[in-house]
Amino acid sequence: MHCKSLIVTLLSAGSLMGLAGCGTVSTGGQFQNTVYDTHRRVSTLDTTVSQLNTTANSLQARVDASEQEMKKLQSISEENQAKLSQIEKKLDTLRDTLYRSMGLSPVPSKGVSEVTVDPSNVTIEQPGATPPAPSVPATPAPGPASSITEPPASTGAPEVIAKATPPAAPPAALPPSTGNPDEDFKQAQSNFRKQDAAGYTAALGGFEAYLQRYPNSDNAGEAQFWKARSLQGLEQYDQAISEFEKFRKAYPNHQKVPYSLHNQAVSHARLGQNDRAIALFEQIIKDYPTNPAAQQAKSDLEKLRGKKPSTP
Repeated sequence: MHCKSLIVTLLSAGSLMGLAGCGTVSTGGQFQNTVYDTHRRVSTLDTTVSQLNTTANSLQARVDASEQEMKKLQSISEENQAKLSQIEKKLDTLRDTLYRSMGLSPVPSKGVSEVTVDPSNVTIEQPGATPPAPSVPATPAPGPASSITEPPASTGAPEVIAKATPPAAPPAALPPSTGNPDEDFKQAQSNFRKQDAAGYTAALGGFEAYLQRYPNSDNAGEAQFWKARSLQGLEQYDQAISEFEKFRKAYPNHQKVPYSLHNQAVSHARLGQNDRAIALFEQIIKDYPTNPAAQQAKSDLEKLRGKKPSTP
């Protein structure tokens, strides 16, 4: 009986030990599987990180290349901008030369509210007009006409402010003559080109003397026009307006009629007579659409209308 019990006990213990051994083997296998799986995942992550590092390095290289390209493009852009500025300066110079050759002053730069015109010895004929008699060739007279200046921001109604330089009085006596009409005319124009009060005063006397001494000469119309321009240069706008009107009445087919209208409009504007100035600008554009003075009048008209609307 005791032996039987001992055998059963031993068998039971063996069974338990067998079962315990099986459990230990089973648990060890799961642990190994877990370690292997973790190792596999870590290896996969290492590979992924390596790939990401490679991608990041590639992207960084591309970014660096892009930055270098951007710097090159910026350098090219700055170089092109400098070249463009040089081209603009050359175009401005060419434009100024062209305008002067046509008898018009260059269009004012942006932000400068000026209306200028310099009708020198222009040879462009007015449409439908009889060509004037040949005049003595002379160097184009420089010097812009008077300008329209923007009123201060604090003022109410728009007004035209005249220059601070006081006008000079015309000479009391006529200047001496050279005895040659052509030389007298050239001398008067030479004085006008000085573009100062003394030059305008001398030119005024010279053109007035020319008209008195040679009233029927081929250059009489030119002398009358430049007499009015000299008065305008001296800021004697009322007298200049009268002389411009006298010029057009005496020489209705003269090539400088549109320029006379423009300069008269400028004189009216300098006196604050904007409605009259606008009307004359509109007349130039309507009656002489192909004349260079019409293009200048369009620009001047926009500026003047910005100060005072045109009267219907």
